[in-house]
Amino acid sequence: MGPRTTPATNPANSLSIDTNMKCSTEFWDPNGNIIILARGSVFCISEERLGQQSMLFSRLFMIPRWQDVADKLADRPVIHLPDSPCELHLLFRMVFDTSLSLMRHSGSSESSSSPKFSDIAAVVRLAAKYEMTTICNKALAKLTSFCSVTFLDWENLEDYVAQASFGFELRDAITLVSIARITGVSAMLPLAFYMCSQLGDEMTDGFVRDGHKEELSMDDRIMCVSGKELLAKASKVAHLRIFCGNDVKTGRLFSCCKQAHSEALRQTLSPFNAGAQDELTNALDPQLDRIKNLHDFCPTCYETIRERELEGRRKLWEELPSFFGLGQEDWPTDCRNL
Repeated sequence: MGPRTTPATNPANSLSIDTNMKCSTEFWDPNGNIIILARGSVFCISEERLGQQSMLFSRLFMIPRWQDVADKLADRPVIHLPDSPCELHLLFRMVFDTSLSLMRHSGSSESSSSPKFSDIAAVVRLAAKYEMTTICNKALAKLTSFCSVTFLDWENLEDYVAQASFGFELRDAITLVSIARITGVSAMLPLAFYMCSQLGDEMTDGFVRDGHKEELSMDDRIMCVSGKELLAKASKVAHLRIFCGNDVKTGRLFSCCKQAHSEALRQTLSPFNAGAQDELTNALDPQLDRIKNLHDFCPTCYETIRERELEGRRKLWEELPSFFGLGQEDWPTDCRNL
């Protein structure tokens, strides 16, 4: 739902600021010539600046005498918006390029050390909705950069999330999928779906943030569940190949460390017996630290095992989009030279 100018039964009809309305102290410009009214919050801002940033509002402002059919508040035309006042504050900070803008300030408040993912996502959603291309692209760049990691730079999922340039929780991947769909930036989807596949019930049930339900669409839920199963199978094969006991180049059985291979293989298989939830956990992360008897291998066998484990994860990384029914376009696969 976009902006609405409510036709008045009397062109001179005026609203009054009552106790149920909250005027924004941050965006109340005495020289502003329009009022934005959103869920009881009132903003007084510049029509010109808003029109410069938004194609949608620009078209509205070009309608002859549009102000005449709008409600009035503080002698200014009122535009009604259905959006969250908190999210509009985030958007307007970028529209008017204030010191608290996500592009200037690290967070949504002066005490924040880094912006929150939810703040960036809110700006992207609203900027896309109101056709603010420049603002949308600036905020979106933070998210596309986050999803542009290559296999060579990947350590593990926990560290990757912790090192994000904004506050990010794993369940935020659900919103990340939504942002990718809204903006058409499909390059974010493989990693977003992978992170969704690491969630428990939230993957299918979603979660509530600030009164809003964040959840995957039905089609995306199906893609995620299906992709999770396919990735689990591929991950199991990759695990088995690490300790299969054959030399990769010659195909011959190793003549040494047979007992160590057998024990390591047993340890590798044990999580798979616990079900799909365990067998898929962090499939792209290094796996050798889960094996307790690595010290039993000779240097030659250990080096072979390390190469196999790395090669297995590299292949999973390169095929990640296909598990979720996605194309390979824009997915970083520059990991041949390991």
